[in-house]
Amino acid sequence: MGFKTANQAWRLRHTTGRTPRFATPQALWQAATDYFEWVDNNPWMKTEQRIRANTSLQREQTCLIDLPLIRPYTLSGLCAYWRVGQSYWRKFKESKRDDESFQWAINRIEDVIYSHKFEGAVLGYFNANIITRELGLQNRQRRDDQLQQPPQSVLVRREQSNGDTVLETEYPQFTDHLFSTN
Repeated sequence: MGFKTANQAWRLRHTTGRTPRFATPQALWQAATDYFEWVDNNPWMKTEQRIRANTSLQREQTCLIDLPLIRPYTLSGLCAYWRVGQSYWRKFKESKRDDESFQWAINRIEDVIYSHKFEGAVLGYFNANIITRELGLQNRQRRDDQLQQPPQSVLVRREQSNGDTVLETEYPQFTDHLFSTN
């Protein structure tokens, strides 16, 4: 079943292509706040076994309790909530690079996600090691540079009163405090 000959239905369309998901910065921010509210209202549940004292029978009773755990805001979670891939976010962010109003919304979304993770890690709600790695906050020291340095050592000589050397030993640098004359 095809189109009729000389079909003019295309003239009824006012725009070409698909309409954008976020036409305005306000729509983008509203979609992000919907995600933040959803995360706050749907915590992870952790089941723990607790012992409860039963006063009438003077015995202990075990029961299972569901404890809510805070769920962190993540960019991947935001994209999953919107049903798009993370590449969509990167391309959207790049395409709106010159639009200041969209940049405000994009930066605010990323700042909220960053601060939520950071504050949650500081307060102990999230694993600090994982969050610092994800946020790029770990101390990046190169062990290769440290290994290539020649080992520094201290030479200790014990001499007799006539000037003959009785003992000559090299110690690593970290043992300097053992030979101080304090």
